[in-house]
Amino acid sequence: MSSPKDTLVQELDITGSSPVSANSVEPTPIAEIKVGYEPRYITISPDGTRAYVAHFEEESVWVIDTATNKVSAKIPYIARHIAFRPDGKRAYMGSTGDTVLVIDTASSTVVKRVQVGLAASGIAVNPDGTRAYVCNASDKSISVIDTSTNEVLTTFSVDGHPYHIAFSPDGTRAYFTCPDRLAVRLIDTKTNQTSTGVAFDLRGFYVAVSPDGTRVYVSQDQSTKVWVFDQDLKQVLAKIEVPHGPQNLVFSQDGSLLYASCRDGMIAVIDTATLQVRRNIDVGRFPTEMAFSKDGKHAYVCKFQDNAVWVIEVA
Repeated sequence: MSSPKDTLVQELDITGSSPVSANSVEPTPIAEIKVGYEPRYITISPDGTRAYVAHFEEESVWVIDTATNKVSAKIPYIARHIAFRPDGKRAYMGSTGDTVLVIDTASSTVVKRVQVGLAASGIAVNPDGTRAYVCNASDKSISVIDTSTNEVLTTFSVDGHPYHIAFSPDGTRAYFTCPDRLAVRLIDTKTNQTSTGVAFDLRGFYVAVSPDGTRVYVSQDQSTKVWVFDQDLKQVLAKIEVPHGPQNLVFSQDGSLLYASCRDGMIAVIDTATLQVRRNIDVGRFPTEMAFSKDGKHAYVCKFQDNAVWVIEVA
């Protein structure tokens, strides 16, 4: 079996590119923030004051003050995906081995290490902030953490290596991808029973749920497709053509647009009413994850090969 690190690095290999679309725009970044070697993951705190950047190749999480776009702190741990409680007081980060780090965001310090399954990757906190679900990629399991005690309530097995997870707005469902299985999966969060949706042709990577909970979007990083499913994962509503290698998916504040960062250097802007790409934003050189400022006007984009985060206008 490959190591936890190898498993995730393989998921992020560059697999090719496609021509630049004619409707692309090339913005001038408001800021370019150097954040260490090959940044992959980024999340902005609920109050919008800080952006947290993780690498997994470097033992530090870089904290950016979004008022100044300067690095304000560094947390000396390897981390992957990052999720916050809604009150913003605690952040949860998958780290090396079988560990989730619990961060006190006021002091940028680790207050607890929670033992979960091997290769903790995707993490999501439910809307009421009481539970954190952790994808244990190498263990083929998902752990549920009680965020009041930061103890594991349960760990349940799944069919495949789970990578990314997202909740429905009411918290009754969670959806997760297994890149080694050709379908997205649904969790009933009352029972933690799982079911499998419609199969697709290439692996699913990131998953996002529409603000009204009626649609589930899944990126296929080895293709040029974002798939759209109904909330029960029984129907394919659309296969949206985007630039090559779509990765993480982020909604605008009103849910009218979905942004998909793509490995060939584009961010596809999808109209969620028509399920068509409205335009492509050319950010160049392999963007990985992105996150939006609290007012929705700026995107913070991890520039993997430039060792930086770009801040660009999107509204």
